[in-house]
Amino acid sequence: MTSQVNSRTGGYEIGQILNIGYYGGFHNTVLMKKKAIITDIDSQSDLIYIRIALEDNDTDFKGPCRKMFGYASDLQLMEENWQKSTRQ
Repeated sequence: MTSQVNSRTGGYEIGQILNIGYYGGFHNTVLMKKKAIITDIDSQSDLIYIRIALEDNDTDFKGPCRKMFGYASDLQLMEENWQKSTRQ
């Protein structure tokens, strides 16, 4: 796994902190607004690995975190969900 940035990974970089929104809670019906950090980018599969801080005041991602992975398009949708949740 490398930290190289290419066009298929949407310009995301390891260590980049993002504001994301994802559906969680009971039956994944609650839109949760959190901060996430990119921990790894697989150059062969273009998968992007992130850690989502579960506590709102955890800015260094040392506390409890949820780990997820996906493609750049998935991450862009999560960023759009965060924008959606701030407009409400």
